[in-house]
Amino acid sequence: MSGGGLLTLAHFWDHLPQASKFTQPDLHLVAVLRENQSFSPIGTWETCRGVMLYVPHAHRAEVFAVDTIAAERLAMYLGGWERLLRGSSGDDGPITDDVAPSPLQFLTGDAATVAAMLPQMLKLVRRKSAVKTITNHVMALGPDVVVGEETHVRPARAEDEAALNRWRRLYSQERGILFDANVLDGVRAGKVFVYDAGGAVASVAKWDIELPGHVEIGGVYTFPEHRSKGYARVLTEDLSFRIRKHCKTPILQVDESNIPAYQMYLRLGWGELGKLTRVWLSL
Repeated sequence: MSGGGLLTLAHFWDHLPQASKFTQPDLHLVAVLRENQSFSPIGTWETCRGVMLYVPHAHRAEVFAVDTIAAERLAMYLGGWERLLRGSSGDDGPITDDVAPSPLQFLTGDAATVAAMLPQMLKLVRRKSAVKTITNHVMALGPDVVVGEETHVRPARAEDEAALNRWRRLYSQERGILFDANVLDGVRAGKVFVYDAGGAVASVAKWDIELPGHVEIGGVYTFPEHRSKGYARVLTEDLSFRIRKHCKTPILQVDESNIPAYQMYLRLGWGELGKLTRVWLSL
């Protein structure tokens, strides 16, 4: 299994909601093995044809497969459990404590895997097409690219709370992804950074998932009144410099529909690891 494929999933696995329901045994880690092979905890992930994290109460799954056969098996697993959870007429009802159980809502993972699973998943939720689809390029900064510390970039402070709440709200409206309900937690952890344009917070970004060899730069956003001035690029370069000081590789995601941003990152020396797709199957 490619390291890039696993990296595309790691962000979502690390940020599963921590509500009380998730203290229950409700996480399914599913591995698709090669024929006539048993799984050993001592073994390596290279022995797997596919892997999935499925969270029934959240009606979401994160998937990665190396071939269509593995993708089909993951889809079969999801389909069986979703039917059991929802129940149907004539049985004893759904095996869930949700008041109004709903079908699978989110499917996230390697773009090729999601595409292979999507037809069966749409049948499961009785839809002809997905409600919404976002595909991101997952990119890593090349080791030979020189970046440095920028004087206008600083860690976010508690007094930036109003701007940071606006960042969270506008990012959700424009990108369709909501994150970090309490932004001050990230501030206290020293993982939120801003471009300070003469005392005004012009652009914001954060350290997202931290892996043994990588740190993801996430939530990169420039407020509309400050755009087209290169602030996001400067902010990203500064965070890359800080990440490298920890002897790790910076990674980030770019919406594939944002062609100018993707081309800019390529010019700046970022290389593609893979593609990550998120599909909203139902509302």
